[in-house]
Amino acid sequence: MKFQNILSFQGGCCVASDFYLTAFYEKINESMTKIAHLTSILTQMELQMNSPGHPKSERRRHERHPLISQLAAGPLLSLKTEGGVLLPVLNWSYGGLKIAVTGVGQSALGRLDGPEAMHGTLKMAVASELSQSVEFKVISVTENTVSCAFVHDSPDALLFMRPWMECLRRGSGMTELASNAIKPELAAAGWKIWRGEGPLTLSARHSEPRHSERSEESSLQPRHSERSEESSLPDWQLVFPLGEGYAEVGSTEGKLYSRKSVDNDGMASTRMQASNAKDVGLLNLALMYLAGCAAGRVPATLCAKIINQLRRDA
Repeated sequence: MKFQNILSFQGGCCVASDFYLTAFYEKINESMTKIAHLTSILTQMELQMNSPGHPKSERRRHERHPLISQLAAGPLLSLKTEGGVLLPVLNWSYGGLKIAVTGVGQSALGRLDGPEAMHGTLKMAVASELSQSVEFKVISVTENTVSCAFVHDSPDALLFMRPWMECLRRGSGMTELASNAIKPELAAAGWKIWRGEGPLTLSARHSEPRHSERSEESSLQPRHSERSEESSLPDWQLVFPLGEGYAEVGSTEGKLYSRKSVDNDGMASTRMQASNAKDVGLLNLALMYLAGCAAGRVPATLCAKIINQLRRDA
């Protein structure tokens, strides 16, 4: 009865609805903050258990994702200290990360053995520059690495990490299809295919120069290292889920393209619509899927070539 009186007094349900929605969202935010704080506490306990010499080491609650190194444009992920020093991230999870350091890097982190939490910024260099402020504590130090645990007092960092962690997880789980499971015409053309959860599919083959290009190059001296690098680029295609549909990013004869599925005017099947070849959102997702692939069963050298192309041409 009281609720009905409120509705009639306000002349409708809009005001009451807004009131209860606001209270609902406040409760959600409060719950997310508590979850993030609990995650932070459990993470610090986990990293201490994983420290050298601990009897329960190697029992991780969060999957640790190694990040591919030896890339032309530098590391995919770095931790920027408050002093402005960029430290490359070697592996990454919801709970923490391991960074490579030198003497300069260690001094940039200040008191490595202190209990105080420090502030920094995760800098992701994919097809675009992405960043997220984080708070962390140093857990262990070796001669060349420092392991840190995130302090999640708010859900912001977790929400930032979630899509990239999912890309890395799915990419690392891809497996190569047997040759008899590939269409004969594709196998004859030299295509290899890896497939994983999603569905997620990577197809690649080493491209051959066209006849006119071979004739021209055979009569001329090599002109530039960039030309030889482009000629060694594979043809490739990555298909991955995107919302209710899927997207494709790939390269043919060194030319980057991207497209995504759209509703086919109510028909049961979808159709593909070409996107801007430099659709940064699609390129970022493709790049992180490939970073996951490099840590799994897809040859790291192939992934490095594709990642370098994506970052260069984005």
